[in-house]
Amino acid sequence: GVGDAGLFRLQHGRWTGFDIGDGLPGNTIKSLLPEETPTGTRRLWIGTDGAGLARLELNQWVTFNTAAGLPVNMVFS
Repeated sequence: GVGDAGLFRLQHGRWTGFDIGDGLPGNTIKSLLPEETPTGTRRLWIGTDGAGLARLELNQWVTFNTAAGLPVNMVFS
């Protein structure tokens, strides 16, 4: 996560950026948590400053926010 510039990934020696236009719910990243499922799938949980919690898995974005039941849209950890 890079301040207000969204999220960047280094893969195979190449940087890829993600922002609101790519499915990230907000560009201000406050926390990241990588996770590997029991089946080996990798997920990345992304906490944002005001746009809720996002999950990136298999290049698909899912957003959890107050509309989805979170009490607030600020996720710091």
